[in-house]
Amino acid sequence: MINSNANKTEYWQVLGYLGLIPFLGALVLNFLPLTLPKSALTIFVSYSSIIVSFLAGTLWSSNGDKKSRFKQNVSISISLIAFSCLLLPAYLSLLILAVCFLVVWIVERRLMSTQINDQRYILMRTRLTTIVILCHLAAIYFWLY
Repeated sequence: MINSNANKTEYWQVLGYLGLIPFLGALVLNFLPLTLPKSALTIFVSYSSIIVSFLAGTLWSSNGDKKSRFKQNVSISISLIAFSCLLLPAYLSLLILAVCFLVVWIVERRLMSTQINDQRYILMRTRLTTIVILCHLAAIYFWLY
């Protein structure tokens, strides 16, 4: 019997993809003749810092084992690095944040793969991470060259 829910978009997937709007929107703002209280670059870096901190927080677990402590260390380190990016020059922030997204994805894939058995989630996270990193590279190109 074929699973009819295999291609059905879930609510969590919609939320995941909606999270791309501020990244893409900030890039588009760069080309619009608008005067904003904050620059599109500031908006992009701020949102990126928030989202990568949120994703890092999902790594947190408290089983007391060695793997949990490692994930806790990665989680807090990424959050502190992301916060620091708010204080750094934009080009450096964009590069560091892109790497942070990659690190969170790698840790999630390697250390949480036994907990995540939904291939749709893994595919969505891979797509979202790829798009977000590409947005960071586009931001570097548009705003810094």
